[in-house]
Amino acid sequence: MFTKPDDPEQIRDFLMGAINTVYEGLLFGTYKAQEYFDGDSNGLNFPLAANIARYHAKEYIKRVRPSEAPYRLAELPNNSIEIRQDWCLIKVLKGRNGEPPTATHTVRSQEFYHQQPIQQTLPGINWLRIWKTRDWKYFLEQCTQLNLILCWEVDYSYGVEKVQLMCPRLSGKYWQGVRTFWRLTIPHPVLGITGLQTVDESQEVDDLPVYFESETAEQGNDD
Repeated sequence: MFTKPDDPEQIRDFLMGAINTVYEGLLFGTYKAQEYFDGDSNGLNFPLAANIARYHAKEYIKRVRPSEAPYRLAELPNNSIEIRQDWCLIKVLKGRNGEPPTATHTVRSQEFYHQQPIQQTLPGINWLRIWKTRDWKYFLEQCTQLNLILCWEVDYSYGVEKVQLMCPRLSGKYWQGVRTFWRLTIPHPVLGITGLQTVDESQEVDDLPVYFESETAEQGNDD
């Protein structure tokens, strides 16, 4: 019987083929966005640049994904990028200042951020406790689908600055931000540059997020 790994780094490694392909797609997409605005005296239009980058990233993934790859790209509107591999669902979302966007008002978005699949309604199980728990291993033992965010950020010239893999736990509204079980910085697929260590979430949704960027750190938008 297959057992899901509970080490975030093992989960990252399990998904690394998909993650690297998406990362490469984002590098290509942001390059195409830079190219589009090259020489424009009015400078970058960031909302348009984001859409250009997502479009080219998605087309890149479609083009280079091997037919035998264990992951697949969902067909979604508005250049949204979503990857499915086995028991993992990854949404590729544009973040800012190290944070992912908060959930939208749609039921699907709320359920994704709160790790609450509609199908998980088996009797005799306290699902409310599972969905609200801070205990990562307890949650993982109970869930049948793990929702993850691949959060990408850009610098002022619209180059990819950081990509993080995150496991959301709860989403507050606006300034409240997103609470995560853990988050990992993904190394550049070519240069192998890596960043922060695994960070655990320990804050309530109503608290302002405070991060300590050190090896022993513990951690308590736009799409």
